[in-house]
Formats: sequence, structure tokens, C-alpha cells
Amino acid sequence: MKTLIINNLKVILESLSNWINVIKKLTYSDIIKNITVAAAILILIYYGKSIWMTEVIKGNVLVFISSGVMIFLLSNYIIEKIKSKKKEKDKLKKKNQIQDLGKISLQLDCEMQKSRMKLNASRILLFAYHNGQSCLGGAPFSKSSVVKEVVDEDANVELIAEHFQQQMMGLYKLPHYINTHSYFMGDTEDVKKIDYKYKQNMDICNSRYIACKAIKDNDGIIVGRISIAFGAKRAIPSPDRLIHELDILVREARNYLIMK
Repeated sequence: MKTLIINNLKVILESLSNWINVIKKLTYSDIIKNITVAAAILILIYYGKSIWMTEVIKGNVLVFISSGVMIFLLSNYIIEKIKSKKKEKDKLKKKNQIQDLGKISLQLDCEMQKSRMKLNASRILLFAYHNGQSCLGGAPFSKSSVVKEVVDEDANVELIAEHFQQQMMGLYKLPHYINTHSYFMGDTEDVKKIDYKYKQNMDICNSRYIACKAIKDNDGIIVGRISIAFGAKRAIPSPDRLIHELDILVREARNYLIMK
């Protein structure tokens, strides 16, 4: 019996040594679990020694402790397996989402280019809304960034997406107008009546007319907008044609912005 106890102690010491070697890789919860297991095993050995030496503690106590340790180890093993499976599932889901997003992205590029050519527009922009920062009081700052852009390359229309990143939504009135009215169509003078600052952006981009529509998710939350811009000397299509193309683009863009 003494030899058995000594051998068990050696095994425990070796296990503790291995735990120490990998302790830097363990999380706080993992460390607590390992300490608990080690303590339980030491208590088991102590009680076993007490039974063997003094017979003060009845044998069934040792059985209860052993059962408790085994149940703890088994439940911990099952939990870790479940967590591992969940991680693998989440990793696979993310991989599939990335692949799906790539396909949707290409399809959206094609639809945007088709609409631009049909309407003879200068450019089409897809704005995504997001929260990037918050004030000291905790309120988030709503922002928008251009995540997709197609232009009339044959006419050497300049790409502007990089200049419209992380824009503070609170600085402009037109996006709020589009969010509340779903659509907006008008020239620079119409924009000026609502938002002089946004009109300045149109001047910088050499746009004299824009047609926009808000993009909503399944819960009705605004997640972005599509904007079709026309430069000087370009014919402006009828409102019905613009609305038709905007509706098509919004359907495609929704799949791109909303990943379930």
C-alpha cells in the first residue's frame, strides 16, 4: 500500500510539473479547474492514507470522494469537448461567411456596374453605417463609410471612396433625411436646401444630381444607403427609372451588408 501511495504521489508530482510548464497558455478558468483537480486528488490520497494507517475514516468515504473526483473530471471533459465543437462550428461558419461574402461582393459589383451603365451615371456608391467610437458618457457616434464604388472609367471619373471613410453622421442632415424618407432625388440646389455641407461634398465630387435610397435590415434598422451620382452634362433619367434601379441595388446591397 505504501508503494502504491508513493507511486501515486510521483504521478501527481509529474502532472503538476507538466501543468506548470503550460500554465502560461491557460486561461484563468483553466487554472482554477486544474488546481481544483489537483486538490481533489491530494485529498483522496490523504484520506486513503488515513484509512490505511488509522482506519478512523470508513471506506465508503473514500468511495464518495473517488466518485466525486471522477464525476468532476468527466463533466469537465464533456464541457471542454462541447466548447471545442462550438469553436470548430463557429470557425467553419465564419469561413463560409467569408466565402459567401466574396460571391455576393462580385455579384453586387456587377449589379452596380450594370445600373450605372443603364442610367449613364458618373458613379454609384454604397455607404455602410457603423459605430466606431463613443463619447465619455457612453453614447456611440454613428458613422458611415463607402464600402463599394463603381465609376465611369471610360470618362475617367475619379474614385472618391477613400475620401468618405469614418464620416460622422451627426455632421450631415441629408443622411437623416434619406433615413426618414427612404428616398431622395435632387440636384445640388435641392441638396443645399437640406444640407449645405453635403452640397459642398457634391461640388468636390463634381456631382450635380444624386439619387439615394436607405437600406434596412429585416428588423427595419437602417444599415446603409445607395447613392447614384450624375456629373455635369449627363442626362438625368426619369424618377421611375431611378427608383427601379435603386430598388434592385438595395436588394443586392442588403445581402452584402447583412450577414446572418
